[in-house]
Amino acid sequence: MKKYSHVVALLRTRIAQGDYALTNFPAERQLALETGVSYMTARRAVKELLNDGWIVRRPNGRLEISRKNVPGANKGNGKANGNGSPLPPPRQIALLAPTYSSPNVEGWRIALDAAVRKRGWTLRPVLYVHWDDPTLLDALKGFDASFLIPVSGAIPPRVLQRLKETPRLVVVDDDWSDRGFVSIQLFPPVFVQRLLDHFAALGHARIGCLNTQPHDDVIRERIGQWKIWNAAHELTGRLWDAPVPVQTTPFQAAYTAVRQAIKAKQFDVTALLCTTAPAAVGAMRALSDCKIRPGRDVAIGVVNGEGYAQLLMPSVTALEPTDPAPYVTTCLDWVAQRETPWAGPLLLQPKTVPLIVRESSCPAKTGARKSATRKFAANV
Repeated sequence: MKKYSHVVALLRTRIAQGDYALTNFPAERQLALETGVSYMTARRAVKELLNDGWIVRRPNGRLEISRKNVPGANKGNGKANGNGSPLPPPRQIALLAPTYSSPNVEGWRIALDAAVRKRGWTLRPVLYVHWDDPTLLDALKGFDASFLIPVSGAIPPRVLQRLKETPRLVVVDDDWSDRGFVSIQLFPPVFVQRLLDHFAALGHARIGCLNTQPHDDVIRERIGQWKIWNAAHELTGRLWDAPVPVQTTPFQAAYTAVRQAIKAKQFDVTALLCTTAPAAVGAMRALSDCKIRPGRDVAIGVVNGEGYAQLLMPSVTALEPTDPAPYVTTCLDWVAQRETPWAGPLLLQPKTVPLIVRESSCPAKTGARKSATRKFAANV
């Protein structure tokens, strides 16, 4: 392979993987230094990419990735099509996700990657720490479309405006439809009450709520549904709200909160609703260490099983996510149409969320069960 052809192949790979969506495309001299070729060789490689439409040169001389894919050319890879002309680069989709890892974030990555690959496009995960993170702000302008998993904390107005100006931005795991964004929410908050109904049917009169995640719209709504349900059914419980500090994990925060409550003789609930799966893990370990048996002495449930609730010991009753593929596909169809505005409701969500009853469910003790059953039946 000729030297310039090697450089062309390298640059096409980088472009296809989204490497230049977060940084400037190198000038010919910088490219020559990076690849160890002469300036003339680098210039020849750039010229071929310009001719093929993979990059464009702006009036100021700067090279940029081309976003003008021809209609229908969804599987561009730089190879010639049937007419002998090269296809444009594949479209690049970003997954903008918080830096902290979780099975939930990984689940979205897997679902998006599968849907994007089917179209011959590429997915580039981009991790950011906070709303004013330069990495996030740079990524908003570098991709054909972006799927955003929000972090907690208030959004500065200027950042919100940047998000609104971003073409083809989809918010996942939250409902931002009131702000004008296309949103995918697999766990509508109201279905938290389905899990609480399950506990009440087992005779539980005091259902606690445990949260160890930083407060965002999703967490606030889950806690809010717990409060609304208790008030509507005239039942009582206790809230342990311990947003995880920087120096620990949600697992450890849950363990500490429950253990301290037991030690202070304040753990007076017979069922525990956990806002996230890590909270359930920490709570069950704390209960077990204090000789309280999850699934026998205390019922445990979690809003999102995150794919591993069934693997715990005991396995945890959970609201489980529906398949995100149909919702992701709808959004990618919109991306493929480019200039066509979004049609239909901005919020995509399932009509129901499966509740999978597992080993962590248990009936309340006899006295508490009779009292709760009477109260619950009178209020439904």
